[in-house]
This record gives sequence, structure tokens and C-alpha cells, in this order.
Amino acid sequence: YGTTSRALKFGEASAERISLLQEISDYHAGSIYAISWHRHGDLLATGSNDKLVQVTKITLEADGEISHTSPIQLIGHSGTVRCVEWCDSFGPSSIISAGA
Repeated sequence: YGTTSRALKFGEASAERISLLQEISDYHAGSIYAISWHRHGDLLATGSNDKLVQVTKITLEADGEISHTSPIQLIGHSGTVRCVEWCDSFGPSSIISAGA
């Protein structure tokens, strides 16, 4: 889940609570407002008020740890990115983003 602390947090949810599994500090330079998993489950796209969309590959290791690649930054927004979605209409790994 995204936070105003600029961190990307991975959690495990049940009906009673959300448990924090791992945190990536300062993932964005601003608050994270949008998150979308690729349909294959290994790519994560995020949007922030730093005007960037970032894409990273996420891997769940055998020991239960979560690893990630350095994010690729997609530029072009002039304001906060409020929505990020994977869209197969333009190709298997196309991203649509929108914002202010």
C-alpha cells in the first residue's frame, strides 16, 4: 500500500488486521497515490505527487523476503499522478496513468 511517508509497504491482510511484511523507504519523492499490479503479479506500477510513474519488478524469495529491482521512472505528468493501470489493449505491458 502507498503512504504519505513516500514509502512503499507490503502487507498481509485478514478480516481483522493488516500486518506489515516489508517497507521500502523513500520509494517516491512524494506521497504515493496510485498502485497497480501487472496481471502476472511480478510488476508493480505506482504514481505519486512527485509527478512520476514508477515500475519495478517484485519477487517473493524462497525465504519469504520480498526483493525488487530499481524502479524505472516514467515522466510526463505536470501534477500529481492519481491513477495508474495496466492495459492490455495497447500491448501486454502497457500502462495508462492520469492525474492533476
